[in-house]
Amino acid sequence: MRRVICLVSHYLPGYKAGGALRSVANLARLLREQCVFDVVTSDRDVGDSVSYESINPGGWTSVNGSRVRYVSRRFREIADVVYRCDADVLYLNSFFGFCFSIFPVVLLTLRGRGRTRIVIAPRGEFSEGALTLKKWKKDIFIRICRRCGVYRNIVWHASTELEALDIRRTLGPLASDIRVALDVSLPPQRTEGGISFLNVDRLPLKICFISRISRKKNLHYALQVLNRVTANVVFNVYGPCEDEVYMAECASMSVGMPPNVRVNYCGPLEYSLVSEMLASHHLFFFPTLGENFGHVIAESLAAGTPVLVSDQTPWRNLNQYGAGWDFSLADPSVFSDAIERVSGMRAADYLAMRRCAETYTLGLGVDRARDDMLICLFETMAA
Repeated sequence: MRRVICLVSHYLPGYKAGGALRSVANLARLLREQCVFDVVTSDRDVGDSVSYESINPGGWTSVNGSRVRYVSRRFREIADVVYRCDADVLYLNSFFGFCFSIFPVVLLTLRGRGRTRIVIAPRGEFSEGALTLKKWKKDIFIRICRRCGVYRNIVWHASTELEALDIRRTLGPLASDIRVALDVSLPPQRTEGGISFLNVDRLPLKICFISRISRKKNLHYALQVLNRVTANVVFNVYGPCEDEVYMAECASMSVGMPPNVRVNYCGPLEYSLVSEMLASHHLFFFPTLGENFGHVIAESLAAGTPVLVSDQTPWRNLNQYGAGWDFSLADPSVFSDAIERVSGMRAADYLAMRRCAETYTLGLGVDRARDDMLICLFETMAA
Protein backbone atom coordinates (compact mmCIF):
# COMPACT_ATOMS: atom_id res chain seq x y z
CA MET A 1 0.00 0.00 0.00
CA ARG A 2 1.23 3.51 -0.79
CA ARG A 3 2.62 5.51 2.13
CA VAL A 4 2.34 9.18 3.08
CA ILE A 5 4.47 10.81 5.78
CA CYS A 6 2.68 13.94 6.94
CA LEU A 7 4.51 16.63 8.90
CA VAL A 8 2.39 19.07 10.90
CA SER A 9 3.46 21.27 13.80
CA HIS A 10 0.67 20.11 16.16
CA TYR A 11 -1.73 17.18 16.14
CA LEU A 12 -4.10 15.13 18.28
CA PRO A 13 -4.66 14.94 21.20
CA GLY A 14 -3.92 18.66 20.98
CA TYR A 15 -6.70 21.08 20.12
CA LYS A 16 -5.20 24.60 20.30
CA ALA A 17 -3.61 24.72 16.84
CA GLY A 18 -6.85 25.14 14.91
CA GLY A 19 -7.49 24.41 11.25
CA ALA A 20 -4.32 22.63 10.12
CA LEU A 21 -4.69 20.10 12.94
CA ARG A 22 -8.33 19.45 12.06
CA SER A 23 -7.53 19.20 8.34
CA VAL A 24 -4.86 16.57 8.92
CA ALA A 25 -6.98 14.61 11.42
CA ASN A 26 -9.90 14.52 8.98
CA LEU A 27 -7.59 13.60 6.11
CA ALA A 28 -6.12 10.70 8.09
CA ARG A 29 -9.65 9.40 8.69
CA LEU A 30 -10.65 9.98 5.08
CA LEU A 31 -7.72 8.07 3.54
CA ARG A 32 -7.22 5.24 6.03
CA GLU A 33 -8.45 2.60 3.55
CA GLN A 34 -6.46 3.93 0.57
CA CYS A 35 -2.95 4.46 1.97
CA VAL A 36 -0.73 4.31 5.03
CA PHE A 37 -0.91 7.81 6.51
CA ASP A 38 1.82 8.44 9.12
CA VAL A 39 2.00 11.73 11.03
CA VAL A 40 5.11 13.38 12.51
CA THR A 41 4.37 16.18 14.94
CA SER A 42 5.33 17.97 18.14
CA ASP A 43 5.01 16.10 21.43
CA ARG A 44 2.96 18.89 23.03
CA ASP A 45 0.13 21.30 22.28
CA VAL A 46 0.58 24.97 21.36
CA GLY A 47 2.10 26.90 24.25
CA ASP A 48 2.45 23.86 26.54
CA SER A 49 5.69 23.23 28.42
CA VAL A 50 5.14 19.50 28.96
CA SER A 51 4.55 16.56 26.63
CA TYR A 52 1.25 14.77 26.16
CA GLU A 53 0.68 11.91 28.57
CA SER A 54 0.69 8.30 27.38
CA ILE A 55 2.73 8.80 24.22
CA ASN A 56 5.84 7.00 23.04
CA PRO A 57 8.39 9.81 22.49
CA GLY A 58 10.45 9.15 19.39
CA GLY A 59 8.48 6.01 18.54
CA TRP A 60 5.20 5.42 16.76
CA THR A 61 1.85 5.65 18.54
CA SER A 62 -1.54 4.60 17.12
CA VAL A 63 -4.00 7.52 17.02
CA ASN A 64 -7.40 7.16 15.35
CA GLY A 65 -6.17 4.45 13.00
CA SER A 66 -2.94 6.21 11.95
CA ARG A 67 0.61 6.00 13.27
CA VAL A 68 1.90 9.18 14.91
CA ARG A 69 5.48 9.98 15.88
CA TYR A 70 5.74 12.69 18.55
CA VAL A 71 9.08 14.51 18.50
CA SER A 72 10.67 16.56 21.27
CA ARG A 73 14.14 17.17 19.81
CA ARG A 74 12.49 18.47 16.69
CA PHE A 75 15.33 19.09 14.25
CA ARG A 76 17.27 15.94 15.11
CA GLU A 77 14.22 13.68 14.96
CA ILE A 78 12.77 15.30 11.84
CA ALA A 79 16.15 14.93 10.16
CA ASP A 80 16.07 11.24 11.07
CA VAL A 81 12.59 10.87 9.53
CA VAL A 82 13.61 12.68 6.34
CA TYR A 83 16.92 10.86 5.81
CA ARG A 84 15.21 7.51 6.30
CA CYS A 85 12.19 8.53 4.22
CA ASP A 86 11.04 5.78 1.88
CA ALA A 87 7.49 7.05 1.55
CA ASP A 88 5.73 7.81 -1.71
CA VAL A 89 4.76 11.28 -0.47
CA LEU A 90 6.11 13.78 2.05
CA TYR A 91 3.07 15.94 2.86
CA LEU A 92 3.77 19.30 4.56
CA ASN A 93 1.19 21.63 6.09
CA SER A 94 2.87 25.01 5.85
CA PHE A 95 5.11 26.97 3.51
CA PHE A 96 6.65 29.39 6.01
CA GLY A 97 6.95 27.03 9.00
CA PHE A 98 10.67 26.39 9.45
CA CYS A 99 10.85 23.21 11.52
CA PHE A 100 8.06 21.18 9.89
CA SER A 101 8.29 22.51 6.33
CA ILE A 102 11.35 24.49 5.19
CA PHE A 103 13.82 22.28 7.05
CA PRO A 104 12.52 18.94 5.67
CA VAL A 105 12.22 20.31 2.11
CA VAL A 106 15.87 21.41 2.16
CA LEU A 107 17.03 18.15 3.75
CA LEU A 108 15.16 15.91 1.32
CA THR A 109 16.43 17.94 -1.64
CA LEU A 110 20.02 17.67 -0.41
CA ARG A 111 19.62 13.94 0.22
CA GLY A 112 17.98 13.40 -3.14
CA ARG A 113 14.23 13.01 -3.39
CA GLY A 114 14.34 9.71 -5.23
CA ARG A 115 10.79 8.45 -5.66
CA THR A 116 9.43 10.63 -2.84
CA ARG A 117 7.03 13.32 -3.98
CA ILE A 118 6.75 16.55 -1.93
CA VAL A 119 3.27 17.99 -1.52
CA ILE A 120 2.80 21.29 0.36
CA ALA A 121 -0.52 22.58 1.69
CA PRO A 122 0.01 26.27 2.56
CA ARG A 123 -3.16 26.32 4.70
CA GLY A 124 -4.16 29.88 3.81
CA GLU A 125 -0.67 31.38 4.22
CA PHE A 126 -0.84 32.99 0.76
CA SER A 127 -4.10 34.88 1.25
CA GLU A 128 -3.67 38.63 0.86
CA GLY A 129 -4.51 39.23 4.51
CA ALA A 130 -2.08 36.62 5.79
CA LEU A 131 0.77 37.97 3.64
CA THR A 132 0.45 41.42 5.24
CA LEU A 133 1.67 39.94 8.55
CA LYS A 134 5.50 39.97 8.84
CA LYS A 135 5.37 41.08 5.23
CA TRP A 136 9.04 41.95 4.63
CA LYS A 137 10.29 38.62 6.00
CA LYS A 138 7.85 36.69 3.83
CA ASP A 139 8.68 38.75 0.74
CA ILE A 140 12.41 38.06 1.17
CA PHE A 141 11.87 34.33 1.64
CA ILE A 142 9.57 34.07 -1.39
CA ARG A 143 12.16 35.87 -3.55
CA ILE A 144 14.88 33.48 -2.36
CA CYS A 145 12.67 30.49 -3.17
CA ARG A 146 11.99 31.79 -6.67
CA ARG A 147 15.73 32.12 -7.36
CA CYS A 148 16.97 28.83 -5.94
CA GLY A 149 16.01 25.35 -7.06
CA VAL A 150 14.86 23.88 -3.75
CA TYR A 151 11.16 24.39 -4.44
CA ARG A 152 11.12 23.12 -8.00
CA ASN A 153 8.87 20.18 -8.82
CA ILE A 154 6.70 20.67 -5.74
CA VAL A 155 3.01 19.75 -5.81
CA TRP A 156 0.85 22.41 -4.14
CA HIS A 157 -2.37 21.38 -2.43
CA ALA A 158 -5.02 24.11 -2.53
CA SER A 159 -8.19 23.58 -0.52
CA THR A 160 -10.25 25.68 -2.93
CA GLU A 161 -9.96 27.39 -6.31
CA LEU A 162 -9.61 30.67 -4.40
CA GLU A 163 -6.53 29.35 -2.60
CA ALA A 164 -5.12 28.07 -5.90
CA LEU A 165 -5.27 31.64 -7.23
CA ASP A 166 -3.47 32.89 -4.10
CA ILE A 167 -0.70 30.30 -4.55
CA ARG A 168 -0.26 31.12 -8.24
CA ARG A 169 -0.24 34.88 -7.59
CA THR A 170 2.36 34.59 -4.83
CA LEU A 171 4.76 31.98 -6.22
CA GLY A 172 4.49 32.54 -9.95
CA PRO A 173 6.47 29.94 -11.97
CA LEU A 174 7.19 27.89 -8.83
CA ALA A 175 3.51 27.01 -8.66
CA SER A 176 3.44 25.01 -11.88
CA ASP A 177 1.59 22.05 -10.32
CA ILE A 178 -1.38 23.07 -8.17
CA ARG A 179 -4.01 20.49 -7.24
CA VAL A 180 -7.37 21.51 -5.76
CA ALA A 181 -8.81 19.09 -3.21
CA LEU A 182 -11.46 20.38 -0.86
CA ASP A 183 -10.92 19.91 2.85
CA VAL A 184 -13.69 18.10 4.67
CA SER A 185 -15.14 18.92 8.05
CA LEU A 186 -16.12 15.94 10.17
CA PRO A 187 -17.36 17.56 13.40
CA PRO A 188 -18.40 15.44 16.37
CA GLN A 189 -22.08 14.74 16.78
CA ARG A 190 -23.79 17.16 19.13
CA THR A 191 -26.40 16.00 21.58
CA GLU A 192 -30.11 16.05 20.84
CA GLY A 193 -31.95 19.29 21.48
CA GLY A 194 -28.91 21.45 20.86
CA ILE A 195 -30.81 24.77 21.00
CA SER A 196 -33.29 23.87 23.73
CA PHE A 197 -31.31 26.00 26.21
CA LEU A 198 -30.81 28.91 23.80
CA ASN A 199 -32.92 32.02 24.32
CA VAL A 200 -34.34 32.46 20.82
CA ASP A 201 -35.51 35.96 21.72
CA ARG A 202 -31.82 36.90 21.82
CA LEU A 203 -31.91 38.93 25.03
CA PRO A 204 -29.01 39.44 25.26
CA LEU A 205 -27.56 38.45 21.90
CA LYS A 206 -24.88 35.80 22.49
CA ILE A 207 -22.01 36.00 19.99
CA CYS A 208 -18.89 33.84 20.03
CA PHE A 209 -15.42 33.94 18.49
CA ILE A 210 -13.54 30.63 18.48
CA SER A 211 -9.98 30.71 17.16
CA ARG A 212 -6.37 31.32 18.08
CA ILE A 213 -5.78 34.84 19.41
CA SER A 214 -3.53 36.17 16.67
CA ARG A 215 -3.55 39.13 14.29
CA LYS A 216 -4.53 36.93 11.37
CA LYS A 217 -7.78 35.97 13.08
CA ASN A 218 -8.62 39.68 13.50
CA LEU A 219 -10.20 39.72 16.97
CA HIS A 220 -9.51 43.44 17.35
CA TYR A 221 -11.64 44.11 14.27
CA ALA A 222 -14.52 42.21 15.87
CA LEU A 223 -14.18 44.41 18.96
CA GLN A 224 -14.18 47.55 16.79
CA VAL A 225 -17.42 46.38 15.18
CA LEU A 226 -19.06 45.58 18.51
CA ASN A 227 -18.15 49.03 19.77
CA ARG A 228 -20.62 50.37 17.18
CA VAL A 229 -23.67 48.24 18.02
CA THR A 230 -26.59 49.37 20.16
CA ALA A 231 -28.01 45.88 20.89
CA ASN A 232 -27.29 44.18 24.20
CA VAL A 233 -24.50 41.72 23.42
CA VAL A 234 -22.47 39.13 25.27
CA PHE A 235 -19.31 38.38 23.28
CA ASN A 236 -17.54 35.19 24.37
CA VAL A 237 -14.01 34.67 23.05
CA TYR A 238 -12.56 31.14 23.04
CA GLY A 239 -9.07 30.16 21.95
CA PRO A 240 -5.43 29.94 22.98
CA CYS A 241 -3.29 33.07 23.06
CA GLU A 242 -0.72 32.91 20.26
CA ASP A 243 0.49 36.51 20.55
CA GLU A 244 0.78 38.06 24.03
CA VAL A 245 1.21 41.61 22.72
CA TYR A 246 -1.85 41.30 20.50
CA MET A 247 -3.85 39.75 23.33
CA ALA A 248 -2.99 42.74 25.54
CA GLU A 249 -4.17 45.13 22.82
CA CYS A 250 -7.49 43.30 22.56
CA ALA A 251 -7.88 43.20 26.35
CA SER A 252 -7.37 46.95 26.48
CA MET A 253 -10.04 47.45 23.82
CA SER A 254 -12.44 45.20 25.75
CA VAL A 255 -12.19 47.42 28.83
CA GLY A 256 -13.39 50.41 26.84
CA MET A 257 -16.50 48.79 25.35
CA PRO A 258 -19.90 50.48 25.81
CA PRO A 259 -22.12 49.22 28.67
CA ASN A 260 -24.40 47.26 26.29
CA VAL A 261 -21.50 45.00 25.23
CA ARG A 262 -19.92 42.52 27.66
CA VAL A 263 -16.74 40.77 26.52
CA ASN A 264 -15.60 37.52 28.16
CA TYR A 265 -12.28 35.84 27.39
CA CYS A 266 -12.96 32.18 28.14
CA GLY A 267 -9.61 30.57 27.25
CA PRO A 268 -8.93 27.53 25.05
CA LEU A 269 -11.83 25.24 24.21
CA GLU A 270 -11.39 21.49 23.84
CA TYR A 271 -12.48 20.28 20.43
CA SER A 272 -15.08 17.90 21.85
CA LEU A 273 -16.91 20.94 23.29
CA VAL A 274 -16.84 23.14 20.20
CA SER A 275 -20.09 21.97 18.60
CA GLU A 276 -22.18 22.39 21.74
CA MET A 277 -20.60 25.76 22.50
CA LEU A 278 -21.41 27.02 19.03
CA ALA A 279 -24.97 25.73 19.29
CA SER A 280 -25.45 27.69 22.53
CA HIS A 281 -24.74 31.02 20.81
CA HIS A 282 -26.90 33.06 18.47
CA LEU A 283 -24.11 34.05 16.08
CA PHE A 284 -20.50 33.10 15.28
CA PHE A 285 -18.43 36.19 14.41
CA PHE A 286 -15.11 35.58 12.62
CA PRO A 287 -13.68 38.53 10.61
CA THR A 288 -10.51 36.61 9.70
CA LEU A 289 -7.84 37.99 7.38
CA GLY A 290 -7.77 34.71 5.47
CA GLU A 291 -8.72 31.03 5.70
CA ASN A 292 -8.05 28.35 3.11
CA PHE A 293 -11.05 26.44 4.48
CA GLY A 294 -12.26 27.46 7.94
CA HIS A 295 -13.25 24.34 9.87
CA VAL A 296 -14.81 26.34 12.68
CA ILE A 297 -17.14 28.01 10.15
CA ALA A 298 -18.26 24.59 8.93
CA GLU A 299 -18.73 23.46 12.53
CA SER A 300 -20.83 26.54 13.36
CA LEU A 301 -23.11 25.94 10.39
CA ALA A 302 -23.44 22.25 11.25
CA ALA A 303 -24.42 23.29 14.78
CA GLY A 304 -27.16 25.50 13.35
CA THR A 305 -25.48 28.75 14.38
CA PRO A 306 -25.47 31.46 11.68
CA VAL A 307 -22.07 32.94 10.84
CA LEU A 308 -20.79 36.46 10.25
CA VAL A 309 -17.41 36.23 8.49
CA SER A 310 -15.10 38.18 6.23
CA ASP A 311 -15.01 37.50 2.50
CA GLN A 312 -11.52 36.00 2.92
CA THR A 313 -12.79 32.41 3.28
CA PRO A 314 -14.37 29.93 0.82
CA TRP A 315 -17.69 30.29 2.64
CA ARG A 316 -19.38 32.79 0.33
CA ASN A 317 -22.89 33.93 -0.60
CA LEU A 318 -24.09 33.00 2.87
CA ASN A 319 -26.87 35.60 2.84
CA GLN A 320 -28.23 34.14 -0.39
CA TYR A 321 -28.73 30.83 1.44
CA GLY A 322 -30.00 32.43 4.65
CA ALA A 323 -27.08 31.02 6.67
CA GLY A 324 -25.34 34.27 7.62
CA TRP A 325 -23.17 36.91 5.94
CA ASP A 326 -19.72 37.27 4.36
CA PHE A 327 -18.52 40.87 3.96
CA SER A 328 -15.46 42.80 2.90
CA LEU A 329 -13.41 44.08 5.82
CA ALA A 330 -13.27 47.51 4.17
CA ASP A 331 -16.51 48.62 5.85
CA PRO A 332 -17.06 47.71 9.53
CA SER A 333 -20.57 49.15 9.44
CA VAL A 334 -21.92 46.23 7.37
CA PHE A 335 -20.87 43.85 10.15
CA SER A 336 -22.46 45.95 12.89
CA ASP A 337 -25.65 46.29 10.81
CA ALA A 338 -25.84 42.49 10.49
CA ILE A 339 -25.51 42.10 14.25
CA GLU A 340 -28.31 44.61 14.81
CA ARG A 341 -30.42 42.70 12.30
CA VAL A 342 -29.95 39.37 14.12
CA SER A 343 -30.78 41.05 17.42
CA GLY A 344 -34.02 42.46 16.04
CA MET A 345 -35.31 39.37 14.19
CA ARG A 346 -38.59 37.76 15.10
CA ALA A 347 -38.08 34.42 16.83
CA ALA A 348 -39.60 32.50 13.90
CA ASP A 349 -37.29 34.21 11.39
CA TYR A 350 -34.25 33.55 13.54
CA LEU A 351 -35.08 29.85 13.91
CA ALA A 352 -35.56 29.63 10.14
CA MET A 353 -32.06 31.08 9.75
CA ARG A 354 -30.66 28.39 12.06
CA ARG A 355 -32.29 25.72 9.91
CA CYS A 356 -30.73 27.27 6.79
CA ALA A 357 -27.33 27.25 8.49
CA GLU A 358 -27.62 23.52 9.21
CA THR A 359 -28.34 22.72 5.57
CA TYR A 360 -25.62 24.92 4.02
CA THR A 361 -22.66 22.90 2.73
CA LEU A 362 -19.48 23.62 0.82
CA GLY A 363 -18.31 21.32 -1.93
CA LEU A 364 -19.43 18.06 -3.51
CA GLY A 365 -19.21 15.60 -0.63
CA VAL A 366 -16.78 13.29 1.10
CA ASP A 367 -16.30 10.82 -1.79
CA ARG A 368 -15.32 13.58 -4.21
CA ALA A 369 -12.97 15.10 -1.64
CA ARG A 370 -11.30 11.71 -1.13
CA ASP A 371 -10.84 11.15 -4.87
CA ASP A 372 -9.42 14.64 -5.43
CA MET A 373 -7.01 14.21 -2.52
CA LEU A 374 -5.71 10.90 -3.87
CA ILE A 375 -5.06 12.57 -7.22
CA CYS A 376 -3.24 15.39 -5.42
CA LEU A 377 -1.02 13.01 -3.48
CA PHE A 378 -0.23 10.30 -5.99
CA GLU A 379 -1.03 11.11 -9.62
CA THR A 380 1.43 12.78 -11.95
CA MET A 381 0.21 15.84 -13.80
CA ALA A 382 -0.64 15.17 -17.43
CA ALA A 383 1.80 16.66 -19.91
